[in-house]
Amino acid sequence: MNKIKHACFLFLALLISSNLFAQDGKIVGTVVDAETGETLIGVNVVIEGTIQGTATDIDGNYTIRKVAAGTYNIVISYLSYATQTVTGVEVEEGATVRLDITLQSETEFLEEIVVTAEAVLNSEAGLLRDRQKSISFSDAISAESISKSGSGDAAAALTKVTGASVVGGKYVYVRGLGDRYSSIQMNGVELPSTNPDRKTFQLDLIPSSLLENINTVKTFTPDKPGSFSGGIVDINTKTFPENLQFSLSTSFKYNTQSSFRDDFISDNTSDTDWLGSDDGMRAIPDIFNDPDLVIPAEVQARFNDSLATILDNTSNAFNETMVPVERTIPLDYGYSISLGNQTTLFGKELGYVGSLTYSRSYQYYDDGETGRYNLINLNADQLTPLQQYTDRVGTDEVNIGGLISLQYKLSNAHRVGVNYFRTQSGANSGRIQQGIWPDELGFPIEGQFQQRTNNVVSYTERNLKYTQLLGEHYFENFLRAKVDWSASFATTTQEQPDLRFVSYYQNQNFVGADTNNVIRTAGFAFPSRLFRDLEETNENYAINVEFPFQLLTDQNSKFKMGASYRNVEREFRENYFFINPDQGIFSDLDGDVVEFFTFPYRGIIDRNETTNRPTFGNYVSDNTQDRNNYDASTEIQAIYGMFELPLTDRLKFVGGARYETAVLEVASFDTSVVIVDDVETRPGQGKIDNTDLLPSLSLIYALGDNSNLRVAWTRTIARPTAREIAPFSSFDFIGDEAKQGNPGLKRTLITNYDFRYEIFPRPGEVLAVSAFYKNLENPIELGFRPGAIATNAILQWQNVDEAEILGLEFEVRKNLDFISDFTENFSVGANLSLINSSIDLPPEELAQRADSTQTTRELQGQSPYIVNINFGYDDVDKGLSIGMYFNVFGQRLSNVGFGTNPDVFEQPRSQLDFISSKDFGNVEVSFDIKNILNSETSFEYDFKNNNEVYQSYKTGVSFSLGVKYKL
Repeated sequence: MNKIKHACFLFLALLISSNLFAQDGKIVGTVVDAETGETLIGVNVVIEGTIQGTATDIDGNYTIRKVAAGTYNIVISYLSYATQTVTGVEVEEGATVRLDITLQSETEFLEEIVVTAEAVLNSEAGLLRDRQKSISFSDAISAESISKSGSGDAAAALTKVTGASVVGGKYVYVRGLGDRYSSIQMNGVELPSTNPDRKTFQLDLIPSSLLENINTVKTFTPDKPGSFSGGIVDINTKTFPENLQFSLSTSFKYNTQSSFRDDFISDNTSDTDWLGSDDGMRAIPDIFNDPDLVIPAEVQARFNDSLATILDNTSNAFNETMVPVERTIPLDYGYSISLGNQTTLFGKELGYVGSLTYSRSYQYYDDGETGRYNLINLNADQLTPLQQYTDRVGTDEVNIGGLISLQYKLSNAHRVGVNYFRTQSGANSGRIQQGIWPDELGFPIEGQFQQRTNNVVSYTERNLKYTQLLGEHYFENFLRAKVDWSASFATTTQEQPDLRFVSYYQNQNFVGADTNNVIRTAGFAFPSRLFRDLEETNENYAINVEFPFQLLTDQNSKFKMGASYRNVEREFRENYFFINPDQGIFSDLDGDVVEFFTFPYRGIIDRNETTNRPTFGNYVSDNTQDRNNYDASTEIQAIYGMFELPLTDRLKFVGGARYETAVLEVASFDTSVVIVDDVETRPGQGKIDNTDLLPSLSLIYALGDNSNLRVAWTRTIARPTAREIAPFSSFDFIGDEAKQGNPGLKRTLITNYDFRYEIFPRPGEVLAVSAFYKNLENPIELGFRPGAIATNAILQWQNVDEAEILGLEFEVRKNLDFISDFTENFSVGANLSLINSSIDLPPEELAQRADSTQTTRELQGQSPYIVNINFGYDDVDKGLSIGMYFNVFGQRLSNVGFGTNPDVFEQPRSQLDFISSKDFGNVEVSFDIKNILNSETSFEYDFKNNNEVYQSYKTGVSFSLGVKYKL
């Protein structure tokens, strides 16, 4: 199979490279106002002495096609601006020359400006356009920086952004806040979540080869959705490539803990697992799809032949695998192919980008630890162990992603586009925990203990189909209005077919027996098989209209208004089956858990010779709960208006408000009614219905040509997800805390204050310091549910009254060429976030805290510090790039303690990566070493300075070699 894949990719490379070369060159670029950094529409760009030329489009971009090899002068002219001529522009055969232009106002330069091409190619146009002239607090990372950092996907790229950290390699935390306080967008439109337990999109599904840049907006403006406080991460994909772009790459990765293992554990593989999809091997058996099926109780089936047949058939319908199997695995590997270019259709420009990525990765550890502890009572001085396990986990994950982007210029003033994004992922996992469960005995007996073994087999399949329609229009004769609109349609599914749990133990020296094998005992669920299916549809519509005008100064002011509508529908279904075990068979098999679940020991295994009544071995019963099946809907409508108003030549005001209405409803199949104090409640139903006016006010003062001072005051919100208000309960392994939704949750209202001082010494350099304060009303946290005790602990999302967050951010990016000629290719970058969060504990929580002397605590999920440091060497002439990247975050509260369950904290973890690449013309070779420190991922209880392991593991050091062929 691998040989076939290699051959297909090589064939595509030869086909494209042999047919898509162009002989004529092109001149491309962007024209901006030198004062404001705004792009200019309709600027004439002409080759001197010819009629060959064009005008800039709605984004200020231009392309002069079919330019023969030679040296030219380029003339740029625009009403109210000084004409500019760029001399000595050299175009080689088939090459694309980028020429960015900054035009000066005619009032400053009355005569034509003449400059050389060498000076213009080093212009600051890009810098002026982006962060320095942004109306909000933002941080960005370009495609060039992403490439240099060796980031394979959007998640890895974001770890380099100030104040950003990525959890689980997938989910972004901005300013240390949890993912509920962030929003992920693609080209300005919010992306739906691919994980029902999370609010934000799974960022590792977007390969870096598709990215133009990633912009992180940290302050709210009314033209953005109001449901964020940490930040909006806007992923901008490539649209109009300047010339033919084709790349084909492959990479292989060796991991010190997983690669070439012959004892890797997972489920058996289906024929289509390599495509990130189950072929039906794990599907719920057809017999259970009969709506009239009722699985009889074993006591009924013994006395009724027809019922006995039903119980026998259902008990034998499942496959035999109930525990992880061992297999041998290869290296991690991945492939990607992308193609982009511009062409003409009906005489108009059409830009296209297509990309397909495939990766298969393996993660394994066998030295992990899992522990569960609590207090005997609130006055205890130390924690009591409930479970102590060694943890062994294997995960085989396939990710496939494809993007097709088409952008069509109806004219220089009108552009429409469509993006289609498709992802498919499948994760095949096995987990084995072994250790002791002291609490099961009820009291400690010296020399007696239980050797407990928990087995989990799972397969999770996710896919996203996302279509995005976009349009941008400029109406010169209608108040010079700019209009942009978008419509997006997404379908997200997650399937967990045949999730299996099995627990058994051996009593050592117990009640006079050397060993006693028990498949199940009190306090544990039966061996179980679960089938979970989620489908969510998501529609988004938005329109924005911008009118320029002049007031107070010669600079353009702007009024912007718009509206948006979002509708989300979700269906979640779960079927839950118990395998009722025959303890006698398990003992006779001497605890052979693999053989125990094979067909000879299922259903009817014998009949009484006299009565012919059946004897059942292991048989099935239906444990499906109505409450765990639910439908959910979300409807959000918004309108807004805002002004961008220069008050003086240096001071700008940006302000306005957004009006949002949101209705979120969850209805489970549990229609029961509970009456408490004569008030009816429906525990299976939840609803949030809010209307919010969200103001935003900010001032931007240009202290100099390359420095800004910014202040802002805004109000935003954070809404719970459907999963968080659904009564659905789930767990990761037997004896683990269940995560349960809370239909009574409220949305969080957040007041934000922001300050930033930033300097841009030279292109590519920045020095910045930021401060922020946030007040959160009714923040949502995940913690132990009141009343949850011992092995029946439940984690639930809860509101607390109020939280405060105070933070500082420091950032520097600096080239080191000022030191000496030797260091001219070196650069350094660093950013530091220091954040303090505080919650005054309410009396009811304080009375039930394990440490009652603590009257305040931090906000759940908040990191107290985040550090990113990078040191790089880039030699453009030699095509050599080398970098070291370091990231660490501070201890953050993971699960809020309550009663006899103490707080659980995620411990700091340091990440150090070495990235290198060498360009050999059309071939680029890269070599990376990631997770060099192999720091432990660890969650711990923190009680009176005594730490006990909640969960810990290491993922190993990875060495990867990649080869890319590019045009």
